[in-house]
Amino acid sequence: MGEYTTNIAIAFIMAPFFIVLGALPFVERQYRIFGRVGVWSGIVAAAMVLYVCAIVAFTLFPLPTITDEAVFCASRASLAHPQLDLFASIDDIATVGQQAFLQVFFNFLLFVPLGFFLKYRYRKGLVFTVLAGFALSLTVEFTQLTGDWGLYPCPYRLFDVDDLLTNTVGTAVGWVLAVPLLKVLPAAWPRPRADTAPPGLVRRGLGNLLDLALWWLLAGVAWVGLELAGVTSELVSDLVLYVIGFVVLLGIPLLRRDRSGPGRASLHLALVGGRGRLAVLIRFAVFWLPFVVLFAFEAVLLIALLAVAHLVVVLVRTDRRSIAGLAAGTRTVTRAVALDDPPDALEFPERWLADR
Repeated sequence: MGEYTTNIAIAFIMAPFFIVLGALPFVERQYRIFGRVGVWSGIVAAAMVLYVCAIVAFTLFPLPTITDEAVFCASRASLAHPQLDLFASIDDIATVGQQAFLQVFFNFLLFVPLGFFLKYRYRKGLVFTVLAGFALSLTVEFTQLTGDWGLYPCPYRLFDVDDLLTNTVGTAVGWVLAVPLLKVLPAAWPRPRADTAPPGLVRRGLGNLLDLALWWLLAGVAWVGLELAGVTSELVSDLVLYVIGFVVLLGIPLLRRDRSGPGRASLHLALVGGRGRLAVLIRFAVFWLPFVVLFAFEAVLLIALLAVAHLVVVLVRTDRRSIAGLAAGTRTVTRAVALDDPPDALEFPERWLADR
């Protein structure tokens, strides 16, 4: 059970990162189609991300360490040849016992959610679902047979035809379980709305946090790339951090019609009023630039006080305008209002609501 619990832990560790990373396209799509993000649909989407992380964890981890390539491959020579005897796992259960049974059971259980999500969220038929389960299982097995597609000099896990069978059966069972649950579970997609009301403080705040999160995620990826390239200069790392910050927080809003960063844009927030790109520059200078400068000096207390000051101004004003909005002469509205861009589910209901 130790390996399974370790992989489950890895999946839960990976999930928050990918939830944040996947939040932008998911939230943007929800607002673009439905004009809102439903709580339940968000929970379902997060569960799907966790499931994908579990698939990755059980496929790849634990990653072995190679000290001597010849010794590593020699000790795993039996894994170089796929196991193609159908139902051989039954003999393994009879001879090995509980460990072999658990392996078969977890292979079955791992693919049950796939069938469930394909039926519940995407309304796919049984044939499509079974084929999708088989295709994903085949991808997993080839990943193991090829040593993670060549990342390792030889396989460290066995390609087993019985895994294809148990994974595919698990997918079919998940689809069957979803059929009665469709009658009792809430809809996987939210009801559409026009999205013309002024966006609330939570939505606006989340937009800023998503911009900030994207900045740091991209900087983290860049730092990993520098590390792999052998660049260890702290000056270069800091320069990369701030360049990415300026691109995300200033460059992208200057180029977009809605004048929003990627995080705010994913929530379909837009700016109206002010003098075009000049307003974007003013907002950046008033809002983001002081935070960037204080961060450079590691003035954590001043950063917190500045954030509180911005929040207090918004809360005390009846129109909920921010300091940056007042300085630039802008207001935050929804994309539907600023660009006359209603949600697709209202503009093309026959396309999006027929099977929801």
